[in-house]
Amino acid sequence: MLRGGENSLEKDLATQAIKAGVEIVFNKAGSGEEDILATGSGKTITVGYGQVYKGSFNPTETQVFFDPDYSESIGYAYLFPHSEKLATFKLSKQAGEKGDLRKKLESIRLEKLGETLKKDNLIGEFGTKRSFEIPKTAIHGKSILIGEQAGF
Repeated sequence: MLRGGENSLEKDLATQAIKAGVEIVFNKAGSGEEDILATGSGKTITVGYGQVYKGSFNPTETQVFFDPDYSESIGYAYLFPHSEKLATFKLSKQAGEKGDLRKKLESIRLEKLGETLKKDNLIGEFGTKRSFEIPKTAIHGKSILIGEQAGF
């Protein structure tokens, strides 16, 4: 929901890259001559479910909750404030792993964040898929692979 928005990590990284002289080109294949490729991957390794809340948050404080009961494979959830008034709460699991992410996230919210994340302040929900694994190299020919294209 907030990917690519004004307060997103992606927007901040793009701004820094442009200031450093990088040209960002969308929806175009690389030339193969010293490109940096970030087109993503078709391989789904994890799936996630998240919620966006309005409220009162410290934008410099991300909370991460570790517990193997949250998901057998990943075992964590997080609350990520985008500003003083907006935050994302999310849980992921390996693709194919059994379990209802929506029910589990609600359980974590009630147990850990009931006072911070009030049900009436829920403003949106989203699902995700991720394609990450640590590669042996992020170099492909003369191109550098980044993000999910590289498996990160």
